Amino acid sequence: MSPYGWVVEGVHHGPVLDLACGNAPLASELAGRNWVGVDLSHAELSAAERNGAGPMVLADVVAVPVADGSAGSVVCSMALMVVQPLDRVLSEVARVLRPGGVFVALMPAHGPLSPLDVMRYTRLLAALRKRMLAYPNDRELDDVGALMGRHDLHLVDDRRRRFACRITSPSVGVMCVRSLYLPDIDPARLAAGEGVARRWVGRDLGLPLRRVVAIRGSS
Repeated sequence: MSPYGWVVEGVHHGPVLDLACGNAPLASELAGRNWVGVDLSHAELSAAERNGAGPMVLADVVAVPVADGSAGSVVCSMALMVVQPLDRVLSEVARVLRPGGVFVALMPAHGPLSPLDVMRYTRLLAALRKRMLAYPNDRELDDVGALMGRHDLHLVDDRRRRFACRITSPSVGVMCVRSLYLPDIDPARLAAGEGVARRWVGRDLGLPLRRVVAIRGSS
């Protein structure tokens, strides 16, 4: 199963609103469930359109132009750790979900990792001159149950899982580095990290991910 398949596994009802949908990797996985993508980036939505996705809305996830209670499910893949302010985003999630609707979010985790994964990430972080990978909403997401509860979203599942990315070429290794959240990183440090990743060709890199599932209450 892919990470996107893991997200879809938690979705039970449509229509499905995909917040910060990017180039819409979830659209094909959710075909037939009345998928609607939302993103603030013209470039990402253009890429999604080229991939055959639709319909889509250009909008900020803190102000989604969708009617109250109109979604059976809301998904957010690899964005909940950076979207801000997080409470406003979750307030919008609760607003657009009908009672009993499901919210599924996928985000990075710090584990599980294999010993070889740990070695590779240690070398990568040393090249980037970073102690660890961190995201703006890490502290709030530590107690995700309480966070969701403030918005009448009741946590029903919170688990972590390792997926493997096969590094088939130097460009795939570079893509892995560029997909990380590295705001304002020095270009020389980024180049050093990419150099490390280019040496991973023919190997698997563990991707530790966290999936959170919550149900909208009846209030």
